[in-house]
Amino acid sequence: MSSGLSKSKARITFKAKIENEQRFLDGKLVWRRVVRVKQKLQRRDCDLRQHGAINSNMYPAFLKRAMAEVIGNARSLDVDALPPGVSVDESEFLAKVTVEVLL
Repeated sequence: MSSGLSKSKARITFKAKIENEQRFLDGKLVWRRVVRVKQKLQRRDCDLRQHGAINSNMYPAFLKRAMAEVIGNARSLDVDALPPGVSVDESEFLAKVTVEVLL
């Protein structure tokens, strides 16, 4: 049953440093480039300003839930194997991570 509320597309954007991380994969040491996912999201991290809950204290929780629908519970993202809806702009010292979500 539909609640009648339509979801709006939005972008959550934050900056993060690209780090080199090493892992063992199939008995081999593998290096990968990762960005850490911002754990505490705020209103300024989202470009959607007309959401009904923007002034609510629950808005950061809405953002976190929407981002979890795209990236799951990942604490870091492999820059060379990003999930759909996620992009990383490496043109500056701190990379700009953009996650497209539905709110």
